[in-house]
Amino acid sequence: MLMSQQRPTPYDVKYRLFGIPHRINPLFYLGSAIIVWPEVDNPAYWLIAFLCVCVNIMIHELGHGLAFKRFRAYPVIEFGFLYGVTIPNRRLLDRWKRVVVTLAGPVTGLLFAATVYASEQAFPLGGTEKRHPGALRLPD
Repeated sequence: MLMSQQRPTPYDVKYRLFGIPHRINPLFYLGSAIIVWPEVDNPAYWLIAFLCVCVNIMIHELGHGLAFKRFRAYPVIEFGFLYGVTIPNRRLLDRWKRVVVTLAGPVTGLLFAATVYASEQAFPLGGTEKRHPGALRLPD
């Protein structure tokens, strides 16, 4: 067990996503709230920022988990206070596989961010007048 992992509690949220078990300790939400709290004044924006932090960490860990699963090292994903961790059931011996698993988290996050950005550019929520001057414009 890693030193930073919290022990299971009766309040943990447990679910499976893409065949990978997840466990969320309630302290994960507290840690995410602490990250966001000093940065946002408006309560509505605070909630959006809080959800963005939670989803970002979850997508990052899911990237690692899917890579482990691809190499048949079936993982468990756990979230605790200020961390997420993906724990495989066995060690990967090939260095290239470990590199792929390491890169899978950040790459998954970048792909998700690119998808959100492209969706917002294609279907703007606030109208075209609020776009950043250097924003990507898709052809009509």
